[in-house]
Parts: sequence; C-alpha cells; structure tokens
Amino acid sequence: MSKKSYKFEKLKDSETLSTTTYPHKHCPVCNRMVDPAEEYCSEECQDLVKKKDKKGKLRMWIMIGVAVIAMAVVLVLSLVL
Repeated sequence: MSKKSYKFEKLKDSETLSTTTYPHKHCPVCNRMVDPAEEYCSEECQDLVKKKDKKGKLRMWIMIGVAVIAMAVVLVLSLVL
C-alpha cells in the first residue's frame, strides 16, 4: 500500500546520479552553483552579505542601547518613587 516517491526512484538510479552530479556548492545569496573552494559566485553577492551583516550588527547595538536606556529609566524611577 505504500506509495513510492518519484524522487526516490530517480535517486536510486546510480548511473544517472554519477553522470550528472559533481562536487559543488551553492551561493547563499542567489543559489548559483559555485566551486567548492569558493564561498560566493561573485563580488556582488559577497558585498550583499557584508552589507546585511553590517546592518544586523547595527540593529543589535541599537537594541542593546534601547535596553540599557530602558533599564536606566526603570532604575531611576524606582529610586525616585
């Protein structure tokens, strides 16, 4: 009663797999195939990741600053009242 998957049948065929697949990675930005020794397919993709990381770090520091200010306000209000 179990239904066989098409993907499973395709992967089971070792002859097809060996002739069409070779070692490679995919670019995390655009998903293009890249050489296993490389991380990104182009400088544009690498720059996009750097910009995104920089924005993420800035956002983290802003959140930390807001949390510190909020705690300082709560501390001051608790001491005053």
